[in-house]
Amino acid sequence: MFTFSYPITRDYPFRWFKWVALVGAILLTALVSILNFANNGYTMDILYTTELNENVSRRLWTQKMIRTDDKTFPTCNSQNLPVNTQYYTNKLGLAYNIANFWQVLPNGKNLTLPSLKYSNNLIENCTIPLIQLDFTSFDRSAAQLGWRGWGIGAMGFVTCLVNNGQQTYVNLTTNDLIPPTIDTGAAFQFLQAPDSQDLTSLWWGESLLSDLTSLESFSPTEWHYVSTPCGKSPICCLNPANNPHNIGALHAQKVKPDVWIESDSFAKVFYSTIMADLGQVYTPNIVSNGALLTAFSKNITVMNNTVESNWLKAGPARVPYISNADDDKKLAITPSYIYAQYLSSRRALCCYYF
Repeated sequence: MFTFSYPITRDYPFRWFKWVALVGAILLTALVSILNFANNGYTMDILYTTELNENVSRRLWTQKMIRTDDKTFPTCNSQNLPVNTQYYTNKLGLAYNIANFWQVLPNGKNLTLPSLKYSNNLIENCTIPLIQLDFTSFDRSAAQLGWRGWGIGAMGFVTCLVNNGQQTYVNLTTNDLIPPTIDTGAAFQFLQAPDSQDLTSLWWGESLLSDLTSLESFSPTEWHYVSTPCGKSPICCLNPANNPHNIGALHAQKVKPDVWIESDSFAKVFYSTIMADLGQVYTPNIVSNGALLTAFSKNITVMNNTVESNWLKAGPARVPYISNADDDKKLAITPSYIYAQYLSSRRALCCYYF
């Protein structure tokens, strides 16, 4: 007789299931914990920084892993730059006084602004309509008089564009090349000495200005001389004797004060150094052009010996520049922005204590 039978129990066919479930639960718990930490495990640090762009673009690995709330991204408050304040560029070379800000309205009129909302915007389209050289004597500091009886007071008038969302123009002035602190032992000094490798053009600008401040002899005079740079016709603001209005003729006739060639060279180097400090690359520039720099620095060793004494050092360049393809590349000018501090916040990982 046929009998149908089957076992009451049988082996479970998926013997690996409990281990898969256990490991899966552990991995899922770890993943949820990591995602939760990435989204919520942070603090917002408040700090002052000069590197606005670097701080704003900074992202933690947790922010790169998942999309987080934009409110936790790094932020920096804009800096308010008022008129009649002094600033440097990020190259920390020359000091600039802000004369005024203005915007051009659609109707063609200018709107003067009391200050500028600024966020590390690049300085663009600079022009220098005027380089003014004043020969001064007794109205200088004791340290300056101790260095030389007569000296140069130089001023550059600059107009630049700052695009902070709107086309805003700024007038700047930079002056006082031989500072009252000349007793520190430097014939000329930037706020921070430029690196000879990273800021080669400014390094040469500082060197040439250091030497060209040495105009050997001045006669007491009522002259007030202004020179426009780079080969353009100079302007003589006060010329009681109706002398020529070009440097070549003034030099040929030895019109007092007979420092026309020196003044012309100084104005051109000053112009070039300002443009390099402001990051302007579209104009002829002595300190970024190998051939021009070779010509202007050929007598730098002699000039150093003229300026220097046991207590006063020129430079930093000690030997002339010799143009070559590799070194000429180092003379390239990099963009500049106004150097300022910004109040910033950024996300930082926090620690859990158990």
